[in-house]
Amino acid sequence: MMAGTPNADPKGTLECAMTHCTVSQPNVPITNFNTAGMTIQGVPVCAGCNSPIVDRFILKVLDKPWHSRCLRCSECHKELKDKCYSRCGQVFCKDDFSRKFGTRCAGCSQPIPPTQVVRRAQENVYHLQCFACFICSRQLSTGDEFYLMDDKKLVCKADYEAARARVISQSIFAWVLCFMLTVMCVEDMTTSPW
Repeated sequence: MMAGTPNADPKGTLECAMTHCTVSQPNVPITNFNTAGMTIQGVPVCAGCNSPIVDRFILKVLDKPWHSRCLRCSECHKELKDKCYSRCGQVFCKDDFSRKFGTRCAGCSQPIPPTQVVRRAQENVYHLQCFACFICSRQLSTGDEFYLMDDKKLVCKADYEAARARVISQSIFAWVLCFMLTVMCVEDMTTSPW
């Protein structure tokens, strides 16, 4: 038997392989029998429990009807009363949706709640407390000049230029030292008696 196809037995009982439900109403026309959100005799079937919804209120989420008691977060299983969020056919409470799919801070990789004030650097988003110089830990403000490194760390202009000056001076020192050693080696070869 194909899943979702009704199979009538001689007693008038209808069975459905997909939901493993039994409807004992012989000679009653069934429209779109089974699968969540469909109807049995025009009564919507809950997407959560696959039972007919005869409640006064029917919730409609993801184009499917739900009992209010069946609409629960896919993660924490908390009953969803006010708002819900969906992704890939699953429903979530605000906290779990934010935790799983929301924006993450480029500084600490923790979720950023949608209502929190943030700072941006190019396509990166930061908590206010994470929007700070990696070297001196000074909080960066609007208008401050800073450098965004490849690893998404922020460096204030003063620290970046100081580090750059050290690298340049070390490079010059290394080049001068190498040049002096080369000159000394050449002098040794020219004065050598061999």
